[in-house]
Amino acid sequence: MSEDASYERLAQECDVPADDIRRILRLAAAFHIFEETPNGLIRHSAASRCMVNIPGVNDWIGHFCNEIWPSSCKTVEALSRWKASDEPDETAFALTNISNQSLFKFLQERPTNAERFTRCMKFLQNAPEFSVFHLLKDLQWGAESCPKRLVDIGGADGSIATAILRNFPSMNAVVQDQPNVVEAASVPKDLEGRLRFMSHDIFSQQPVKDADVYFLRSTFHDWSDKYCIAILRNLIPALKEGAKVIINDVCMPSPNLLPSSQEQLLRLVHPRLYIVWYWLT
Repeated sequence: MSEDASYERLAQECDVPADDIRRILRLAAAFHIFEETPNGLIRHSAASRCMVNIPGVNDWIGHFCNEIWPSSCKTVEALSRWKASDEPDETAFALTNISNQSLFKFLQERPTNAERFTRCMKFLQNAPEFSVFHLLKDLQWGAESCPKRLVDIGGADGSIATAILRNFPSMNAVVQDQPNVVEAASVPKDLEGRLRFMSHDIFSQQPVKDADVYFLRSTFHDWSDKYCIAILRNLIPALKEGAKVIINDVCMPSPNLLPSSQEQLLRLVHPRLYIVWYWLT
């Protein structure tokens, strides 16, 4: 819909009764998604226009509507069945899917869903709280202190490594992720020879042994302590003298220290609840 339209026209185009589409769209308009004009036509609001013009918004909606929201009704059952579980396949998401898989196993076997998930996570990184600007500022690397080689573990499409390399031109980087993610990634022309992708499972021993920095961004909040420890232990054989491990992730604040909008965003990525009932927290 690119212009104001009547409910009757939309009903015809969508093959839905006009009364039904009117009820649905007026409900959406009550939440500022679409607007109704004084003469009874429906038009885009700023929110609904975002869905049309910003692909990442649709990726976010698609991922949460298809993979996350259906799990919400299984939350209590999962928490009762698997009390204090550390396992990624003992969640509401696993109960919702007949395969009883964890979210990441589910995505690994479904490339289309996985690509949407990667785009969704990239879109969410646009939130000011997660901006790569904060990382680049806080690294405090200079011409002499800048490391020569970085390994971005679980770096998805390489967007964060790309930002780092463009700010530190003397550095090279390896981005590691699951095979289906790596296969869909590409190296920007200006970073050819400095950036490469490698398939790697974070729960196996790190194969790159001469890096100066091993970098994990937004990784640990997806896993319980048991698995976070395993991820770190798999780095130990690869660490040369002087190598550093940088963890760039959420640190949970005490209640009522931050504005509610920021606290809501941070608590959405709580490690215990992320896969169980992400959108409810």
